[in-house]
Order: sequence, then C-alpha cells, then structure tokens
Amino acid sequence: MNINTTDTGLYELKIISIRSSSEKTFSVTVHDVPAAEQDEMKRKSVKEGESVTLDPGVMKNQNDLMTWHFNDLCIAEISEEPGKICTDVQSKDGDERFRNRLELDHQTGSLTITNTTITDSGVYKLQINSSSFSIIRSFSVTVTDSCLSSAAVAGICAAVVGVLMLMAIYLYLLHCLVKRINTRMKHSDQANGVNGWWPNQSDILLMDDVRKMPFNHTDTLVMNTTNDLSSNH
Repeated sequence: MNINTTDTGLYELKIISIRSSSEKTFSVTVHDVPAAEQDEMKRKSVKEGESVTLDPGVMKNQNDLMTWHFNDLCIAEISEEPGKICTDVQSKDGDERFRNRLELDHQTGSLTITNTTITDSGVYKLQINSSSFSIIRSFSVTVTDSCLSSAAVAGICAAVVGVLMLMAIYLYLLHCLVKRINTRMKHSDQANGVNGWWPNQSDILLMDDVRKMPFNHTDTLVMNTTNDLSSNH
C-alpha cells in the first residue's frame, strides 16, 4: 500500500512443500508522478445559468480510461471508443440532473457543464486509469444564485426613487407654503387700502414675527405701521 518509486523491482514468491517447490516472480515498476499530477482540489465558482469547464490539464493516451464522478455518481466516461455520457439515471439514486448539459473533450478529458443550477454545486472527480498508473483530479464547484445581485440592484434603484420622491414632495409643499403666504399678505394689504405696495421677502418674515408676538404688542405695531402709511399718502 501507498507505493513509491523505491518499491520498483522484482518480487519473488517461493512455495515450498514436502513433495515439491515452486517460484513466482513479479516485476513491479512504480512511475514518478509530478506534484502537478497528484490529486489537488481545484475550486471553481460560477453564477447560476453560466457554464463551467473542469480541465484536468492532461492529454488522453489511446488506452486511458477517464471517468467523471459527481458526489461519487458516474456522470461521464471517455474510453477507447468514442466518448459516451452516462447520466445519473444509470445509478439507483439517479435523477438525470445533467441530461443534455454535459460536454466532453475527448483529447484532454475536460468536462463542461452548461446552464448550471444551484444543485450542481459539489465535488467532481476525474479518475484516469492507464496500464501503468492511476490519477485522480478533484474539483469543488460552487454555483451562486444570480438573483442576489439583481436584488441588490433593485434595492438600490428603489432607494434612489424613494429619495427623489421625498425631495419632490418637499419642494412641492414648500412652493405651496410660499404661495399661500404671498396670497394672504396680498389680501391683507388690499383690506387695509394699501395699493401699489408689495412686501418683499424680509417684510414677509418680519410680519410673520409680528403675528407671533403677544396681542397688545401686535396692536401697537400694526397701529404704528398704519399711521406711517397714512402720513405717506
């Protein structure tokens, strides 16, 4: 178990009995697999509805057998014959989730999953078997919900529209208030017989302050103002 290159060599089995003896010889060769060829989990992230390609980064030899698994279920296989796709339905717990959504590259063994869904998230493994070695490549795929970004954009748009509506309402109310003040001042001047005189903004603010004063002070100021106007006429 757990062989390495130092295990390469001849192995002999001797069988000795009372009546006879025999030998069995085995030649074992252990190939050195570079670190890049060893099983390292590669991580992929994709938005729902997009495609994702799992590329093992190897070239298929003529006699290699490549088998793709998703959560230990066989989903695709490339052999000496033209590549064939096996769906989950071939297993007892299958549900054909990848029907018509898998694309295989027979030269490199890469697997492309189209129109991804949230349920496609999981661990994908490619097992490469040849006459001299076996390699496993692992991929962790995460499919995110694309509606999350759309919801965020919609929320920002709604917030902007809400602020604009509040500003419009505020400006409209302010306009109505100023118009109402001007109208009241005009009617008040006409009732007092003052023609041709229209208060400016400072006068309006001053008169508003006057209205807020106690009754006796207001009477005094109004009388003084009326006397000044009468003397001018």
